[in-house]
Amino acid sequence: MKFRGVDPAFIPALARLAMIQRGAPSTGPDDIPALRNRAAGMATWLSLQFGQVPGITITDHHAGEVRVREYTPENMRVQDAQSPAILHIHGGGMIMSTVEAYDQRCSAYAKATGFPVYSVDYRLAPEHPYPAAIDDCFHAFQWLVDNSESLNINPRHIALLGNSAGSGLAAALSLRLRDTNSIQPRCQVLIYPMLDHRTITVKPGWEKTWLYWSFQDNRTAWTAYLGNLPTHEKPPIYAVPALAIDLGGLPDTYICVGTADIFLDEDLEFAQRLQAAGVNTVVEVIEGAPHNFDYLTPHCPQSRKSWRSRFHYLVSHLRD
Repeated sequence: MKFRGVDPAFIPALARLAMIQRGAPSTGPDDIPALRNRAAGMATWLSLQFGQVPGITITDHHAGEVRVREYTPENMRVQDAQSPAILHIHGGGMIMSTVEAYDQRCSAYAKATGFPVYSVDYRLAPEHPYPAAIDDCFHAFQWLVDNSESLNINPRHIALLGNSAGSGLAAALSLRLRDTNSIQPRCQVLIYPMLDHRTITVKPGWEKTWLYWSFQDNRTAWTAYLGNLPTHEKPPIYAVPALAIDLGGLPDTYICVGTADIFLDEDLEFAQRLQAAGVNTVVEVIEGAPHNFDYLTPHCPQSRKSWRSRFHYLVSHLRD
């Protein structure tokens, strides 16, 4: 089993997940139900590695037809005024995973920052292709703004947060809010974001590498998400953020990605273009880190450092 360019700290967890996947029934490359079953099995094992986060109250709300799950820390950073808030968008290639699968991670963000986290239960492709997911995320943000007084949050101090497909949706939401909404996010935190539908061809040297999220997985996910769009037309930027020509006017951005992640090139290119457009952008590159490294081995030094960096970024941007 080959793990290309992966730091030894991450290999035991990857090897364990590869064994779990091998033990599952064989599936075709575009078998989305099988991918969902695989992800659910992985999530169960990974949640045990991450551990429970105490001191968090979980409440479900409904923004119209969109469910939004709130994670409120018992020790709020802001006590006597409207609190900043974090709008979280979960990963899963826009075709799988659930809000519940991110309970621990959202709880960790809430506990570490002292701010409430609101996670969007958006609709998944292929049953609900573009623009269903981004519409749901847009409505969730607008719901936070419209209900800020009753929720006791500051509508001008909302961060967008996601990982993988969730951070791709966060980047798309930032573009859509810039173009259509008077209130903008305070910042966006993009953890190994899925930004470009063209990252579907195996790169030289990666052919025999076991990947947590592979080029074939990426092809399957993008095909499902963009399924309703004409194949001869370029997808809109609210579907594929990497296609946006103008990145000016977007909020301050934090991007984190590992060097053993298939999204490395597209993420670094997006970060460079943000910086060229005048967007204050922080980039954290984790040497030897695979996709989902911070959940695979949350307690190794590289992951702990990355968690601390994003916690600090959120607090410093939201409390000012």
